Amino acid sequence: MRIISGSLKGRTIKFPKSKLVRPTTDKNKESIFNYLNNIIDFSNILACDLYAGTGSLGLEIVSRGAAKVHFIENNFIVYKNILSNIEILKVEENCKVYKMTSEKFTKLSEHDRYDLIIADPPFFLKTIFIKFLRT
Repeated sequence: MRIISGSLKGRTIKFPKSKLVRPTTDKNKESIFNYLNNIIDFSNILACDLYAGTGSLGLEIVSRGAAKVHFIENNFIVYKNILSNIEILKVEENCKVYKMTSEKFTKLSEHDRYDLIIADPPFFLKTIFIKFLRT
């Protein structure tokens, strides 16, 4: 898995072997960010990566110039992996990782100020997340 654009382009990130993590493919990331590039200037934004998993999407945002990205991940092993990737890429000053559920995090007042929120829940949570958004 690699960063596809920006200052970290070509750098690889690791991901844990877990059924809880479904890394977003490079092809899907390219599609997402090709679209976002047309509507968002990533320079100095504050972004949030809900259901962060590998942190791939949030790290892509950091690579494109975000001032800060907050990663939300509940699983301890996956959380530690994100911290490791952030350290390896030397982007600690641009990242903060919260170990909690995305549902709990969204109830905090801090999420109101983000310029961009990305949510890519695991397959088994998509139905729950869609229902959560509708309430």
